[in-house]
Amino acid sequence: MNLWTYFAPLVLFLAIDNTQGFVTQCCEEYCYGTDSDRVQTRHYATKSAYQIIKSGDLGRYYNVPNCEPKKFWMLSRHGTRLPSAKDMNKMKALIDIRDQIIDNYEKRRSKPDQGALCDADYNGIKNWRWNVNLTGEYDNFLTAQGWNDLKFLAKHYQRSLPNVLPNIYTPDKYKFSHTNVQRTEASYKAFVEGLFGENAYQHVTLSQDNDDSFLKPYDHCPDYDKNSDAISEPTSEQSKFMASNTFQNMLSQVSQRLGFKFQLTADQMELIWDICRYEQAWALDKVSAWCAAFTKSHVDVLEYKEDLKYYYKNGYGSALNSKLPCALVQDMMRNLESDSQPQAVAYFAHDSAVQLFMTALGANKDRDSLRADNFLQNDRRIWRSSDIAPFGANLVAIKYDCPESTERKKIMFFLNEKPVILDWCRVGLCDWKDVQQMYQEYTSADCSRTFCGKASANAVKSFGILTLLLTAILRFFH
Repeated sequence: MNLWTYFAPLVLFLAIDNTQGFVTQCCEEYCYGTDSDRVQTRHYATKSAYQIIKSGDLGRYYNVPNCEPKKFWMLSRHGTRLPSAKDMNKMKALIDIRDQIIDNYEKRRSKPDQGALCDADYNGIKNWRWNVNLTGEYDNFLTAQGWNDLKFLAKHYQRSLPNVLPNIYTPDKYKFSHTNVQRTEASYKAFVEGLFGENAYQHVTLSQDNDDSFLKPYDHCPDYDKNSDAISEPTSEQSKFMASNTFQNMLSQVSQRLGFKFQLTADQMELIWDICRYEQAWALDKVSAWCAAFTKSHVDVLEYKEDLKYYYKNGYGSALNSKLPCALVQDMMRNLESDSQPQAVAYFAHDSAVQLFMTALGANKDRDSLRADNFLQNDRRIWRSSDIAPFGANLVAIKYDCPESTERKKIMFFLNEKPVILDWCRVGLCDWKDVQQMYQEYTSADCSRTFCGKASANAVKSFGILTLLLTAILRFFH
């Protein structure tokens, strides 16, 4: 018997079955509901829960032998939030997807022979209900978990650095600012409450010299908008990855796992992926039913898809990105250099600000760029949005006075309570002179002209022309 005679029936079966879209085996057997580890929750990109991502250490990193902490500077993302009103409206389509999955499993009998949802996972989806309290009036609002993210973050830092973060508020020692939205304002209040006690924010003075252009410079840069828009173009690395066999196979496998005889669209998959991550971040002690749609390997693919987006939007994929947080880097450097007050600065912003700032620092930079064609080679990448910008992400710089060292002034950077490793900085503890040298391009720059390249310079020029024109008009009428 030749090999074709032996394999022909199998090949014919697969060919026939594929004309309808699927084979009867989809993927490895996996049960999310009974998995006590669920390590993939560490890979939910920018919707990862902070408590899962943060360091498990209780504070030993901050104790530097023969050194005393003197200054604290923090840029924080808001805590866990609700979806936008637009996304909430889209997510109602999950009700129909749930009902179709029930039909697939109970009426159509189309669940796969291998890789189907286990009973615990299927029943979780079957019994899932849309929360009718999620309405547009709570657009992007901070959740109860988000409040606790920031409240306990403040308590952690105060416990580790009691002399720098005293529990009694005085305006000269502290400086706070946040962007002009509910989720960052609430995060600021939660952090302040963690430092000084219940409702302490009622007696705290906010900084008046910073606004959204300082904490959200990307909102004032047309070139940044162009880069962001380009990510959805067919030629972008993210789009090419989504068109790849790796991503399309993931779509097919998840669709089969849910019992569909057709492939769900990328948008439908995104809804399932989003509600999974939101629900898991909202309630850490519960299991999100929708996370059961994905095996661990599926999550790897979905995380990489998002990392490609953020790598080019906020990371090393564009030379513009390291310039955007110019004013923020200057602010950090001025504060760390000075021996005067305030001794603690805390800003509350968004995931883009944190990622852009990390890019400006030169941190978490891989040897190779992230592309559609090197997913497998980048399984150990350090540019990972899950680690950099989960809910509640925070980048902290601490200045130490080390009298027994040749260089008395030293700096340590922390990301989500873990030391940031910089190749020019020994074991994370950096000499101030090296920090000055590394970030001199920011301290010597005119950020209003350089933070956005030509677009910024043109904007300043246009503003100058407009000012001259208005002056001339006023003189004419007077």
